[in-house]
Order: sequence, then C-alpha cells, then structure tokens
Amino acid sequence: MNHGRLSVVLAMRAALFTSLAAVLACGNGPTEGPDAFGDPGAALVRDHDALLQTDSLSYTVRADPDGYRVDIGAMFTNSTGASVYFANCNSLIVPSLEKLEGGEWVPAWYPVLPLCLSVPVEVPPGDTYDMDVQVFGGFPGNNQYPKFRVSDVEGIYRLVLHEAYSYYEMDGESNESLSERWRISNRFRLVLEGE
Repeated sequence: MNHGRLSVVLAMRAALFTSLAAVLACGNGPTEGPDAFGDPGAALVRDHDALLQTDSLSYTVRADPDGYRVDIGAMFTNSTGASVYFANCNSLIVPSLEKLEGGEWVPAWYPVLPLCLSVPVEVPPGDTYDMDVQVFGGFPGNNQYPKFRVSDVEGIYRLVLHEAYSYYEMDGESNESLSERWRISNRFRLVLEGE
C-alpha cells in the first residue's frame, strides 16, 4: 500500500470512529452516553434497553461503623417473549455488582446467600419483578462480610443476575441461562456520603 492510499484509509478510519463515538454518545443502547469509553466523571445516560433497571443513576454509599451500605432499587421487566426463571433460596434473589475499571467490567461485590434451592421465581413475558438490593461491604481489615473486591468504592457500576434462566428444571440438567445482555442492569454511579 502506498503512502497516499494509507493516509486516505487512516482518515476514513478516524472519521468512522468520530461518527461512531457521536452516535454512541447520543444513543441509549448498551454503551451509555458520554461515559461509554470509561470516563468515570462523565454524566450517565440511562440504557433503556437493559431489562434490569435501577431506580436511580446515582446512589450515596454510607460508611457505618463496620462497613459501607447502600440500598439499590431495581426492576426486571421481562420483554424476552418467554418466561424467565430466577433460581433462589426462599425467594431471595440478589444480584452482584460489577465496577467499570479501565474500560473493563470487574467483579466488585457478591452477596452472602443461604445454600438452599426453592421453586424458581417465574416472571412471565411482559411482567416485572422488583428487587431491593441491600449492599453491605465490610471495611478492609475487619471481620465483617461480604466485602467490596475493589479498592475504591466510588465509581460506575452495574448489577448482574447470575441465576436467571430462559428454561429451568429443578434437576438442573437441562437449564438454559438467560443471555448475559438480559442479566445486566443499566450503569449507575456510587458516591461516598460527604464526598
């Protein structure tokens, strides 16, 4: 390839990238608005395509004597066209948190859950399921669990449902996990109280 043609190709790639960035910044798809490229200080835009929606785009984390606490309201709306099933223990369904760090989603917090298996919660097509996610993370160095798995609690997060299925049998042999894109929430921000 000669230098003139290489310059044209590079210019076209730059124009394509700029156009793509502008579309993503204005759209409401899975990459949300201005923070789509990992800028933690950018304003968040709600991802309306996510089936799991939080009730806010920003939450204040309280520092209690033993750790950090935050309550996150969320609603799963089943628009998949078929029933969705949540495996659970006594109707306890708690998603985990992932944090956006360096453009990658990393595990940030997992709940402590009892190890029993109850009849799955079924969410028929078009129905919703409300969740009150009560997050507690013990301070580093104390004996309170669970803990945040990230060093800085503030940042951009999303909820992740792990035990969500498009087909479910109690024997577990033929269960089909719900596609990951339907198991993750919109992005939201956690900020420490008083910051």
